[in-house]
Amino acid sequence: MHKRIFRSDVINTIIAKYDLVSYLEVGILNPSSNFIRIKCKDKTSVDINIHSNAQYICSSDVFFHEKNNKTYDIIFIDGMHTEEQVTKDIINSLKCLNDNGFIIVHDCKPEEEKDTISWEDYSTFYKKRGLSPKWNGTVYKGFIKLKFNYLIDYSCFVVNEDNGCGIITKRNLLQNYKTKLYLNDLDWNTYINNTKELLQYIEYNEFLKIIQWEI
Repeated sequence: MHKRIFRSDVINTIIAKYDLVSYLEVGILNPSSNFIRIKCKDKTSVDINIHSNAQYICSSDVFFHEKNNKTYDIIFIDGMHTEEQVTKDIINSLKCLNDNGFIIVHDCKPEEEKDTISWEDYSTFYKKRGLSPKWNGTVYKGFIKLKFNYLIDYSCFVVNEDNGCGIITKRNLLQNYKTKLYLNDLDWNTYINNTKELLQYIEYNEFLKIIQWEI
C-alpha cells in the first residue's frame, strides 16, 4: 500500500537533507495540520486569522513589507489560494530567501475543476454551509506562469503528493521544461490536458532520488 505523504514530510526531508535552520510558513490557519510538525530550529509563522496562533497576525503583504526583517532557508506558502496572491507571496518570498534556499508552494496540482472555484463561491456555497470540499483555488495558475515567465533560472517543479507541493530553488535539481503553450489566459482545459508539461510533476520517490536522499 502506498504510504500517504504529507507536505510536512516533503518539507522536513528538505530541511534534514540540506541542514536548513530557518523556516517561514505563510498561512498556517491550524498549526497542527503542518506548522507544529516541522522540524526546524528557527520557525516563524504568519496568518491573517486571529484564531490561527500565528506569531504574526496580519496579511502576508503586510508581513513582507512591514513586519519581516529576516531571511529564511525555507519558506512554505499556503495562504490565500488565488493566482494573484500566490504570485505576490512567491515574489515576496524570493526577496527574503537565503542563497540556495527553498520555497514550497502548496495546492499546485488540483485534480478536478470544482476544486478551483473562486474564494467567493467557496465561502458562499460551501464554507458557510459547514461543508468542506477540497479547495486548491487557482494556485496552479500562479505557479505555472511564474515557472515559465519569471523563474527561468530556478529548478521549479511539483512533488505529486498532498495536492501538489511546488518546489522552487536555485539548486540544480531539475532542468525546467520549456513550453509553447499560450499561458496568459491559462484555462482549465489547457491545464488538465498538459498537466505533466506545465507542472513538471514527479513522484515522491523520484524526488528522493533527485536530492540523493538515503532511504
